[in-house]
Amino acid sequence: MGDEQLDELQNRVVAHVGISPSLAQWAIGMTLGFLKEAGTTDMALTLVNVIPGAAETTELAGYTKGERRGALDLGAQLVARGLSPDEASGVIRETIRYSREMLGKPETEA
Repeated sequence: MGDEQLDELQNRVVAHVGISPSLAQWAIGMTLGFLKEAGTTDMALTLVNVIPGAAETTELAGYTKGERRGALDLGAQLVARGLSPDEASGVIRETIRYSREMLGKPETEA
């Protein structure tokens, strides 16, 4: 990924979810793209603007809003690329957890 914070997130996803670094990079970009597109919080927009390389990673991943609603859309795209449902869920959870840490938000705060 090339940027320290994104490398740290990628390493965490690889360690906790057990997928390859290249698949982790893509899945992180997809998750950030979903969060940015969903627009339910400013977390993703802030994160994409604060972490060097996050905007490029999100753009390269190519998240597109599909016919499904919300997280089902993201999950379907991750599974279509070869992640198991558990792996997809793990990437999403780890990306959100890391995002909250970067923005100084407690785990329970929305």
